[in-house]
Amino acid sequence: MSGNLETFLRDSTMARRVRADARVVVRRFDASPRAVAAAIDSGRVEIDAKPVCELIVGGELVARGEIITEDGANAFRVTEVVE
Repeated sequence: MSGNLETFLRDSTMARRVRADARVVVRRFDASPRAVAAAIDSGRVEIDAKPVCELIVGGELVARGEIITEDGANAFRVTEVVE
């Protein structure tokens, strides 16, 4: 994704007003039974490897990526656009 598009999406008031049914789905990671029990108790999932994450907009898979922390907030970084 180009830096110009990222800047536009982050800084544009017009882009902030656009509403879309979008969700990030975290998939495919291995966890021991102990880790699953800890997640249930704490409400958090701790994993060693980065999971595969998918961005779904309007029910369609549009991108894969990863969850990152940027400026103290969680964000979705696109690593692959699905055509």
